[in-house]
Amino acid sequence: MSHTRPTRRTVVRAAAWSAPAVVVASAAPAMAASTGGALSISLGTSAFVPFSNPQGSFYDVNLNGVTITTGNAVAAGTLQVVASFRPDVAWTTDESPGLRGMYANGAPSGWTSTPGSGAASSVTFIYAAAAAAGATIVVPTGTWVGTNYQTSNPKGQGFLDLTVSAPGATSAVASLASPLQGGVN
Repeated sequence: MSHTRPTRRTVVRAAAWSAPAVVVASAAPAMAASTGGALSISLGTSAFVPFSNPQGSFYDVNLNGVTITTGNAVAAGTLQVVASFRPDVAWTTDESPGLRGMYANGAPSGWTSTPGSGAASSVTFIYAAAAAAGATIVVPTGTWVGTNYQTSNPKGQGFLDLTVSAPGATSAVASLASPLQGGVN
């Protein structure tokens, strides 16, 4: 049985054809496994503002200058912001979840909300468009949520939490304190 050694030309030719296949094979899984990266949210100059109606005095939340920054690209309809209210005093078990702390007042342009309006324990806003990696999304200024308890009630004082999330991304939370949070001005 005789063994022949490959020539230098044969080795170089084989290496030239196999090297790109190795590079492509190793690069593809890394791209396929990438995640959505970290999201961030800034509240700008958002604030609780007093609102009165025949039932009493409540707080609206004026969202002003709210920005969301993506880590990696986010597909259309997958970025969401959940607004929830944490009162200074815990809710009781006999209270309806629909009456716990918040009401929805529609959605900014380019977003949808659930519920669209009315009392809720939280409000979910979904961004309709896709966002590129590193994009900054500016939430249109407006009063999209408010408290569902009177300002004189300890349950009307607390924190509005805005939690932003997208599939495969690390979520972020920003909190806004009501004017009398903790019972002090």
